[in-house]
Amino acid sequence: MGKKKIRQKGLSRHKTVAPAKIKIQAKQGKNGIASMPNIPGTWQTNAITFLLLVIATLALYVGDLRLGFFAVDDPQYVVENPWIRGITFENLRHILTTPYFANYSPLHLFSYNLDYVFSGPNAFAFHLSSNLWGGLVTGFVFLLALALTGSRLVAVAAAVLFIVHPAHVEAIAWISSRKDLVAAAFALPSMLAYLCCRRGGPAARRWYVASVLLFLFAVAGKLSVATFPGVLLAYDLFVDRRPLSRSLWDKVPFVLGAGVIALIVASAQPSMGNRPNAYVLSAALLQNFWLLTGFGQYVIYRLPPNATVGIGLEFVSALFLLTVFAAPLLLARRWPVVTVLIYWILLALIPAQVLSFSHPVTDRYLFFPSVGAVILIAWGLISAGKRLGRRGLIVAAAILTVIGILWGRTTLAYVAEWRDPRSVW
Repeated sequence: MGKKKIRQKGLSRHKTVAPAKIKIQAKQGKNGIASMPNIPGTWQTNAITFLLLVIATLALYVGDLRLGFFAVDDPQYVVENPWIRGITFENLRHILTTPYFANYSPLHLFSYNLDYVFSGPNAFAFHLSSNLWGGLVTGFVFLLALALTGSRLVAVAAAVLFIVHPAHVEAIAWISSRKDLVAAAFALPSMLAYLCCRRGGPAARRWYVASVLLFLFAVAGKLSVATFPGVLLAYDLFVDRRPLSRSLWDKVPFVLGAGVIALIVASAQPSMGNRPNAYVLSAALLQNFWLLTGFGQYVIYRLPPNATVGIGLEFVSALFLLTVFAAPLLLARRWPVVTVLIYWILLALIPAQVLSFSHPVTDRYLFFPSVGAVILIAWGLISAGKRLGRRGLIVAAAILTVIGILWGRTTLAYVAEWRDPRSVW
């Protein structure tokens, strides 16, 4: 009787995931031990797809290779930076231990160090390197979408949408914004390693350590991914149905690592003297949601961080923020991975939302949140199409194609406008 109840319970859990057509599967290793997510297709096929996505990114952004160094931030980060001119012990020690240019992003600076070693102060090479970083992130978007959905069609569609998303131009074309690329390039494989860890088996501990280390590299690239452990927690709670106490416990190393780097960054950056404002946060969140659709106006100025509003409007704004963060819980039972992706977007937007800058906080802060957005868009359209049969799937593919074309045209036009960040601001 006990075994029967257990079997029924397991079946019920499976049914909560099945309607969404999104689930994590485990690849069985020797002795039936789950060792890594079941990514459909051979590793050769996935590697070729990964490479093609990198090439597609390079092709789309070939126009930025004509750009030199920009007058904003590039002189400080690259042209006049003495610590990237050669891989020496003194340079590496300084990059690792000392904040630079009112920030602390050592892995970001290490990437410039490598570029300088191979090419010297050559703007073409630095732009090409940033394009490669962007392509690398796109490849990981494909692998992560494939692991989460089990659908190659969804994964390829999500990766292509990621390539052409107009909000990415600033992060890729502006050399000084490479920190967003570096952070994402390590955060995504960190989650893939975490998925491998959650499958269990004798290699689980090694996958966990790899996930923590990759996350530390990511947050050392840019602090904006510091909220990413919250996405892993959401996966534990909504997909794996783990107890909250156990889920929180193994996030401690992630949080401690992010906390240390956050303290260093906070000590390096000057205070703007602005207080949190619920109205500003709500309005900026709505602007970010619109920009993530790929049809917004780029680049945008956010609301002044010290906007003055009445107590009533501020109360309504606070209630709106609470509702936005609580609403995805209604989807958790039927669409657990969809819930995780929604929280990916919300949590990844928090760093940009709470930065009390008195100057524009622009598109580059949407680079990491857009990963969750493109996977959701691709999955939603393809899943809806499948429910309507073959014709529905054709319509879904057509809609995705139109979106890709429109986004791609906007991205190409945006790249063509760049001369310097101030030329588009």
